[in-house]
Amino acid sequence: MNKRSAFALATGTALVLGLTTGCGPDSSDGSKGGATASKSPSAGASASPMAPVYEGKPDPGLSKEPVWSRAKLADTRTTCPIDATETQRGGADVGLCAVGDAVVVTEELRQETGDGAQETKSVTRLLDAGTGKERAAFDALMSGEPAAVGRWKDGSPALLIRSVRAQDPTQVTYTMYAPDGRELGRSVFRGKEYLNLPVVDGHVKLPSSSNFEVKYAPIGGGAELTVNDVNPQNNIGPGFGYTPATKDHYDTKGGYLVVTDRRTGKQAWSTRDTEPPKAIAEINPKGNHPTAILKPLGGDRGIVLWTAKYGSDKAVIAVVDLATGRQVSQGPSVLLNSPGSEKFTVLSPDGKTAVGEFGKETVAWDIETGRELWRRGEEKPLRPAAISPSGVLYASVDGQQTLDARTGKPLSTYDQIPQFTTNGFGILTDAKALHVFRSNTAPAEGTS
Repeated sequence: MNKRSAFALATGTALVLGLTTGCGPDSSDGSKGGATASKSPSAGASASPMAPVYEGKPDPGLSKEPVWSRAKLADTRTTCPIDATETQRGGADVGLCAVGDAVVVTEELRQETGDGAQETKSVTRLLDAGTGKERAAFDALMSGEPAAVGRWKDGSPALLIRSVRAQDPTQVTYTMYAPDGRELGRSVFRGKEYLNLPVVDGHVKLPSSSNFEVKYAPIGGGAELTVNDVNPQNNIGPGFGYTPATKDHYDTKGGYLVVTDRRTGKQAWSTRDTEPPKAIAEINPKGNHPTAILKPLGGDRGIVLWTAKYGSDKAVIAVVDLATGRQVSQGPSVLLNSPGSEKFTVLSPDGKTAVGEFGKETVAWDIETGRELWRRGEEKPLRPAAISPSGVLYASVDGQQTLDARTGKPLSTYDQIPQFTTNGFGILTDAKALHVFRSNTAPAEGTS
């Protein structure tokens, strides 16, 4: 989600801030943590009669009224965590408010120490998406971003807490938690260079990394991982992901695709010996060697755009498994402005519907069958942004508009794109609070 509104939240309860630290280099996958956890039935009560009212536009993918809401607290800066692969918040970006089936918020309070200096203490709370009740809370002492949403080593959603030791501000603990508050692992580092590092799939990116050789230390202990990163901007897929490259076919003036697994540095698959989609013959009457371009789709899926030759504006879509290159389905043909113009493709949470803007037109298709669902020409460019669990497409076309992802039928306008938990709750924010809604089972008619 790339359109979020700034907001402030609060819980109305206070926790005693504490700090758990280690005495030396330490890693574990047990129950000890670098941040203090608190679980209290009363700490995260759902919306009270005094809860703020949502005053934004109705969303066709969400229930009419919030399931619960949480108001801001005047003297506390409260936001959602950043992405764990990043180290700072951009502009007014509210952050990531969902981690698995939980809602997550961070409250930060600046206070003076005994010597007149200031320190920032924070409490990050995991809240049940359905009720707003608190599952766990983690306090931390940190100068940067204390909390982040990422993935654990198995690819499951996880919450990262960074915290320094009060007696030694150069000692930092990285701890990751599951959405239910269970600790997954922790590691302690010493040195100012370790204070605010990105984390990828439960691995801390080490400051000793070079431009092309990146080193990662697994949280909870284990051997370091070295990743060769010549063109990081080209990486595709979640976590460490994959790196695609096009190799020239000099004899046929075409090209084939080679995809490398970043984690192992080895070739995962290639289109050199792959049979192009049958439909490519319809746009390749001269027998040129087809060229393949890999683009992200969502999760562990990607799309390969097959063109008759490099530079052609006609392409055939193939949905593939990123790990193996196995073709899941063949989609429709599309028109491109140029290779590389196909940037905006979104996948529904159930993995059944995709909508892509390919430069000259926008096309929606069924992932399982490859059947085209609808198409929109360049006279009204439509840029897809997200699809909700109930099948609402959020897009930019004549302003911000929602559509039925399966039919292309316009539904309403919108102010912001909800963030969704894995169990189908949508999160919207306004100047006063965070509001959590239940997803509709199907798109509903909205009003402009």
